[in-house]
Amino acid sequence: MKIIASDYDGTLNRSGISDSVRKAIDMWREHGNIFGIVTGRGIGNVLSVMRRDNFKSDFFVANNGSVVADTSGNILFCHTGDTSVTCDVCRLILAHGCGAACVNYVDSEVFVCSSDFAKKHEDYVLIDSFSDDKGFTQISTVCSDDSASERLTAVIND
Repeated sequence: MKIIASDYDGTLNRSGISDSVRKAIDMWREHGNIFGIVTGRGIGNVLSVMRRDNFKSDFFVANNGSVVADTSGNILFCHTGDTSVTCDVCRLILAHGCGAACVNYVDSEVFVCSSDFAKKHEDYVLIDSFSDDKGFTQISTVCSDDSASERLTAVIND
């Protein structure tokens, strides 16, 4: 028996999972081998996509390693961040030119933003009314450009 895993976005999935890739993975599994998906996506998101596309995986490593689940989506391992830092990290993200921070949990995600950004996105939560009582599995954002990303990374690392 052998084990192999693949990233999902841009690797396994390139505008969908091709028939040839799907057949190769099916053959791999039919020979008693194990196939997994490793992704930055949240576990709920990747499981939903797998069900929608009728694609089978023996295990999932989600949120860049903080959540591991079996083929049915049962959580085998979960590491959550300290709830006392969630709001501070989100405030740093917003203060450095990012419109929103996506806070992932095992079972959901919340987009946290400033008041200016909330006018465009009704379902986002304002930073002043946000609190984390679960412990996050990942916080992500999109910066306006590489230099903004580098500055934010330096601040967070400090």
